[in-house]
Amino acid sequence: REQFKDKHWTRILEKLKNGSNLITQNYFTLKNLKHGGINDQLNEVERVYLEAVSETQMEKEIESIQSEWERTEVRFQAYGEDKSRQVLTGIEFLLLLVDRHLEKIQKMRKFEQIEEIKVTIRNWESKLDLKQKIMRSCEEFQTKWKGLFKIFNSAIGQKQLRSENDLFEKLDKEFLDFTTKAGKKTNILDVFSDPGLEEKFTRLNFEADALIQNLNPFIRGLKDDAKRLNFLSDEDFMTLFGEVGRRSPNP
Repeated sequence: REQFKDKHWTRILEKLKNGSNLITQNYFTLKNLKHGGINDQLNEVERVYLEAVSETQMEKEIESIQSEWERTEVRFQAYGEDKSRQVLTGIEFLLLLVDRHLEKIQKMRKFEQIEEIKVTIRNWESKLDLKQKIMRSCEEFQTKWKGLFKIFNSAIGQKQLRSENDLFEKLDKEFLDFTTKAGKKTNILDVFSDPGLEEKFTRLNFEADALIQNLNPFIRGLKDDAKRLNFLSDEDFMTLFGEVGRRSPNP
C-alpha cells in the first residue's frame, strides 16, 4: 500500500525472528514473513498500518495548508491623495485563513501519539499562531496609521501639530520600511516572518496610542467643527476618536 514506507516495514520486520536478515538483504516474501512469525505480530502490524495511514492523512493536510499559503500573494493598495504610499490589503481574509488552518491542525491532534506527527503538528501550530498575532497587530497599527496619515498630511494638521509631527514621522518611517520590504516578497507568510516583527508592531501600536492620546484636544476640536472633517472618513474618525475616548478619563 502507498501508505507504507520503508520505515514502517522496518518496524514490522524488526519484530520477526529473521527480520534483521530481511532488512539487510532487502528481500522478503510472504513465506519468509510467515516463517519469521508475522502471524504472531498481527497486532503490531495493525498498529503500524494505522500509524502509516494517519501519517499519510496528516501529510496530505499539511501539504494542502502549505499549498494554499504558497498561492496567496502579497497584495498592496495605493494610499494617500497622490497614491504615493502603499498599504497591505486583504488582512481580514488572511486572518480567516489562519483560523481555518489552525482548526484543521487542532483536529490532527488525535494523531499526536505518533512522535513524528506530533512534532510536525506542533511546528505548524506554533508557526500559524505567531503569524496570526503579527497579522492582527499589523492590521491594528495600519488602521491607526491611515487616520494619522490623513491628519498629519492635512493643511490644518501641518499648521497646528508641528510639535507632534516628529512622533508621527518616526511611526511613518517604520511603517514605510515594513511595506517596502514586504513589497519585495511574493509569499505572504514571508511578509510576517522577519525576526522581532511581533515585538515591533506591539511597540508601534503602543506609540501610536500615545500619539493619539496627545491629539485628544485636536481630535475633539475636529469633532466640534464639521467643516474640518473633510479629510477624514467616518471610519478614520471613529478609529481615532474611539482610541482617545477609550483612554480619556473625561470623554
